[in-house]
Amino acid sequence: MSAPARPSPPLAEVVMPKPFRDYLAAHGGKSLVWHAYDLLFAYFLTQHLQLPPQTMGLLTMALMLFGALADPVAGWLIGRGPDVPHRLVRLQAWGALVSALAFMALFSVPLPLSPVAHALGTGLVFQLCYKLYDVPQNALTSVLARDNREVLQLSAGRYFLGGGARILVAFAAYLLVGEPAASRSGGSVALFIALLCAPALLSAWRLARVIRKPVDEPADADVHGAIAPVRGGSFPRLPQGMAMLLLATFVNAGLLSVMGRMMPYLASRSGVLIAFSIGTLALLPLFQQLASRRGEHVAFLLAAGLSAVACIGLSHAFTLPGVAGDLGLNAFAFLYGGGSFGCTMLLWGTAANLIHRHHERTSVRADTFSYGIYTFASKLGIALSMLMLGQVLDPAVARSPAADHGLALDRSAALAALGALLCTMAIYRTMRSLSGSHARRGRAASGLRAVLQGSSGSSGSTFADSGEGRNGTSNGEVRLPSVPGR
Repeated sequence: MSAPARPSPPLAEVVMPKPFRDYLAAHGGKSLVWHAYDLLFAYFLTQHLQLPPQTMGLLTMALMLFGALADPVAGWLIGRGPDVPHRLVRLQAWGALVSALAFMALFSVPLPLSPVAHALGTGLVFQLCYKLYDVPQNALTSVLARDNREVLQLSAGRYFLGGGARILVAFAAYLLVGEPAASRSGGSVALFIALLCAPALLSAWRLARVIRKPVDEPADADVHGAIAPVRGGSFPRLPQGMAMLLLATFVNAGLLSVMGRMMPYLASRSGVLIAFSIGTLALLPLFQQLASRRGEHVAFLLAAGLSAVACIGLSHAFTLPGVAGDLGLNAFAFLYGGGSFGCTMLLWGTAANLIHRHHERTSVRADTFSYGIYTFASKLGIALSMLMLGQVLDPAVARSPAADHGLALDRSAALAALGALLCTMAIYRTMRSLSGSHARRGRAASGLRAVLQGSSGSSGSTFADSGEGRNGTSNGEVRLPSVPGR
């Protein structure tokens, strides 16, 4: 008598396995915190704490430099233990808790201290706490995945959740920026920050609860059951091809992103902050389709070119009066958001693939250290962009939200055009070499479509057909086999 057929897995499990969904939810929660910091911290310093733009630029640059230097150190320290999922999710859960506390202190009104001392002290604490939150969660992108298709599936999901988080932050922040912000109390800002931290905490601890310590596999067995060597020596080797990627990442974050930091200052005139944030999500399918059909290098060329043209358009539209100027600002902000976020997504996807390919070639994991170096380059660029923002802004901005930003937009557009050119020159050949394999492009297309289109086909994962985890349990927990130690 034949055994009864097993029930079909739920559709959600077919499209994307449960650990992937919980990981992406945790990333979305973390993105709320990061995008609030990225979009609003400089604005908070000049408009709420009344710091001059040059002081703001130097202070935020110093904080970001500190964070950039701490990233590879945190990656190395965390990487001294095995990069197994259960260890990394515990670290990011505790990191979420301490980061949320530090983040609320960062945006609080300083009572006993001067504004500079308050911002510097709480900013340093937040940067330290955020390392424990960010580095382990980034490493999970390649640790949870078993092949390039799953890497790209997670990378695409990260950026859609990140884009959605940016839109939510922009809509909420629209109530706090511009002329109405001058009449709002510090309590409104504190409530806004607390509401952003709550989803980050819940999703991080949910991920830690779902992915539990494996109990039935040896610690030195990889996901295919083979014994993998443990890395010896003090530091791992960086993946091949990372040098030009790091340079492109630095230029992208340092020059191309300055215009994005101008958006909160234009919010009193039109909805550019919201249009910019919507563009970051709406144009991603365009770059995904182009990357899958023509290669990542072609998609990046379009994204960088679109960003540069949109920045020049923003600068011109600001000089137009009335409705024409407002419509122009919103349209070009939308295009700039899509182009700049497309560049960042393609750079991140390249990093994830280089790191995953390094493990496949060497059987040695360097995930946390490699992601630490990558975020070091990114935050080093952000530090440069913060300094540039302080230099291009009108000094009167600390006294009046309605200060003239025409010259600042002209300067930001020039920096964006230069950044787009340098970034493309740095990364084009690396992306072209990664796009050379037709088979790889096919895997990228199917993996990304599973996220973008919600297809009902297989995600390519090797999770059990029953809809549970790899070592699924009936109580909703997921137990993953160990990934090779370091």
